[in-house]
Order: sequence, then C-alpha cells, then structure tokens
Amino acid sequence: MGELNKGWPLLQRALQKATVLQCAEIDGACSEVQRMSVEYAKDRVQYGVPIGIHQSIQWKCVDMGDAINKARILTHTAATALADDEPALLEAALAKACASQTARFCAYEAHQIFSGAGQLVEHPLSLYSPRLKLMEANLGDADYHLNKIAEAMDL
Repeated sequence: MGELNKGWPLLQRALQKATVLQCAEIDGACSEVQRMSVEYAKDRVQYGVPIGIHQSIQWKCVDMGDAINKARILTHTAATALADDEPALLEAALAKACASQTARFCAYEAHQIFSGAGQLVEHPLSLYSPRLKLMEANLGDADYHLNKIAEAMDL
C-alpha cells in the first residue's frame, strides 16, 4: 500500500498519465472527424458543385486541422515529459485544456459541414459526437485544467 499520507504524488502522476492518454484519444477521434468532414465536403454536391469549393467550408476543415495539430503538439510535449520522468503537471493540464477545446470545436464544425446528415443514427459522425463530448469533460474540462494552471502559477 505504501507509506501513510504519501500516496498523493503517486496518484497525481497516474492522473497525469491518464490525462495525456485521454488527450491522445481526443486527437485520434478529432482527426477522424476532420477526415470524414473533408471527404464529405469533396463528395457532397449542392447546386451542381461540391460544397468543398466554398471557402467557408474549406476554412472549417483547415481550422479543425490547426486545432488538432496544436493539441497534438501539446499532448506530445506532455507525453515526452512523462516518459522522461520529469514533472508534467503543467504540460498535462495545458494539453488537456487544449484537447478539450479541440474536441468541442471539431464536433461543432463537423456538424456544420454535415448539416442534417451528421444527425442520422446511421452516420459515423453520430457516434463520434457523443464520445467527443464525454472525452471533453472526462478527467476535467478545459476550465478545470486552466484553473489548475493558474493555481500552479499563483494567479
């Protein structure tokens, strides 16, 4: 069991690892949602042209990619710190705050691109959206982790 009153650092480290793993899962789900959105934008024809030729749709796809890459970099940084047995409280919190925001953003933008088709039970997006919502809040949402960062910085 360990020494009395010495368990918090071990639990905190385990929670940091779980948080970074959650970030990696969010990264994978958001990447797939973005891929589906890009494919749909290429294939969906409205008024005789694919909807993907419109800049507003292109921007949504690019913005999703930017958000995913930002979260991926922060996740990789936190995972590297954990793998090197370095303190990773801030890195894990920052990665999860960004990943949670990315999960919400990608789900929202994908539903904007898919419109009503994304609401169909048969559509894969309807499987990803609730999962992304759960992952956004699991182990702390963005606000929780931003507060942890502020506390660590004595703000």
